[in-house]
Amino acid sequence: MIAAHCTKGIPASKMEVFVYRHAIDGGADEHKCAETLKVDEKFEHPDYDERADNDIALLRLSRVHPTPPPPQK
Repeated sequence: MIAAHCTKGIPASKMEVFVYRHAIDGGADEHKCAETLKVDEKFEHPDYDERADNDIALLRLSRVHPTPPPPQK
């Protein structure tokens, strides 16, 4: 889920979701399962308005990102 005001006017094909990223530009400290996924579709609430009523949207990602394994002790 994301706020609809963040997606309004942006085509899904231009959106990306950063999964397990600590920094947008990556870097040496980045988690090994960090990825950038494409958005296939977005669904903004049909009653969303500029007053921010119903300010919610769902994004369908290009694929499912697996949950990383728990840290080893």
